[in-house]
Amino acid sequence: MKLAKLFTLLALPLFAATTDSVDIHMTIEDIRELSFDTDYIDINITSSTGGEIDPVTVTSSYNVTSTTNTNMEIMAKVDVDPTLSDVILQYFLEAPPGGASVGAVSLSTTYQDLVTGVFGAASSNLAQHVTIRQDHPTAVPVEGSYVFNVDILIAEN
Repeated sequence: MKLAKLFTLLALPLFAATTDSVDIHMTIEDIRELSFDTDYIDINITSSTGGEIDPVTVTSSYNVTSTTNTNMEIMAKVDVDPTLSDVILQYFLEAPPGGASVGAVSLSTTYQDLVTGVFGAASSNLAQHVTIRQDHPTAVPVEGSYVFNVDILIAEN
């Protein structure tokens, strides 16, 4: 009887393990992102020489992500208080690896390049320098608080 049960077990069909595979399709969207370590930058002017304010530079940092293989550039423009027509805002951004910084740019009301050649970049803690200075002033600005609204964007070249 025991031998018959053994033959019955051996006669049962054996099931082979089966395998299958799944293809995973991933799409990376076009990401163009800039972020700054602060929402505002305070510049305090405390001295002047020869009738013009002394230049003041403030440093902070920014982050950039671009997943595109298209040549991208980082550009900026500024809205200036008309009473500050002699005051110049210079902006410098360190380039991510593979990109090129244009250097310190005196901003105007039209977009100007700050960084060119941004391809597939993901960098953080890149330097940002902002300088306030005067060129050939007609008058020293009046004491008070002024706001420079700087628009910075990353776009196709």
